[in-house]
Amino acid sequence: MTLSNLLVISAIIFVIGLLGTLTKKSTVLVIMSLELMFNAAALSFVAFSRFAPGGLLGVESASRVLSGQVMAIFIIAIGAALILGACNLNITTGENGNGKVVTEERKVNADFTEVRGSAGLNVY
Repeated sequence: MTLSNLLVISAIIFVIGLLGTLTKKSTVLVIMSLELMFNAAALSFVAFSRFAPGGLLGVESASRVLSGQVMAIFIIAIGAALILGACNLNITTGENGNGKVVTEERKVNADFTEVRGSAGLNVY
């Protein structure tokens, strides 16, 4: 694997995540797509770190060689915090129930000048 191969794979993963983030309506799928984008960035950091001067075995400076791996760990931690935050939002809203419509009314005046409609959800 060369650096260009890894960057092409990273770009493909990032574009898939970007398309998923822009096109999906489900919160879970959007978060999964964001995770794909985070992982693509982490792969790029690790690839640049691996192919840096003094890379893998010819160590010149440990801080320069491990910088990509350290950034990848931070990206993973940010992704985990994002998922925990989304779960926390879902838990603390307190909205649950079956979501079935319990009332539905439609009224139209005889001269068709006013239309009223109402519906309720069974949320408790």
